[in-house]
Amino acid sequence: MKKLNLHIRNNAFPGALKALGFAAVFMGAIFAQNKFAFAGIDNQATVNGTYLGNPVSAQSLLVSVPVVTTNLHMLVTKTADKTANVAAGDVITYTYKVTNDGNVTIHNITLADVHNAAGPAPVPGSETLTDNPPLGNSTDVTANDGLWSDLAPGDTITFTATYTVKQSDVDNLQ
Repeated sequence: MKKLNLHIRNNAFPGALKALGFAAVFMGAIFAQNKFAFAGIDNQATVNGTYLGNPVSAQSLLVSVPVVTTNLHMLVTKTADKTANVAAGDVITYTYKVTNDGNVTIHNITLADVHNAAGPAPVPGSETLTDNPPLGNSTDVTANDGLWSDLAPGDTITFTATYTVKQSDVDNLQ
């Protein structure tokens, strides 16, 4: 368990801290790899000088700037428009949804599909963005090439691909 040190400074009223009541309630903390998931950069400035040979100094209040731990994570779901009783010549359309559920933008997203059918695996290419606020922070340099350039947190790309069922699929995979 980590020890938490709490420092209270009252430079405006020296000695007043003894007369103040103080209560702190900690609702909980999120830990990641034995560290706080949300931490801060603490900074305090001190200035020193002299006046007629006498030292003069002052100290600023402590300023904490929160730092969020990076969470790289994506979810992918795959669905097919036909899931039973396909015949030779039927075209199956696959839909893949890739969601950035982390907290940082992910770059150069590609999607590959493998299968056990006779023909080549579907190649995801058609891309549609579901852009959640803040809008406009996900971008794609080249449309419909199977690569998405930048996917911001909370946004989803939908790729589609098709596969035409072969007679050998029907014969061998029943």
